[in-house]
Amino acid sequence: MSSMVKWYQVDIPYACGGIAVDEQERVCTAAPIFKWMVMRTLSEVRAWVKSKKGNLIEVEGGKP
Repeated sequence: MSSMVKWYQVDIPYACGGIAVDEQERVCTAAPIFKWMVMRTLSEVRAWVKSKKGNLIEVEGGKP
C-alpha cells in the first residue's frame, strides 16, 4: 500500500466503515462491508454514497 493514502469514513443509513484511497484516487482497502469498493475510483464511491443519502468524510491525520 502506498504511503500517500487518504482515509475516508463512509457513513450510510445502514452501515459505516473506513476506506483508504491511493494517489490515483482508487480505493485500495476497505472495511469488510465495503470490500466491493476496492479498485473503484473515489468519484464512483462518492456518487454511490450520495445515492444512498450518506456521507463520505475525509479523516484528518491518517487512519481512523
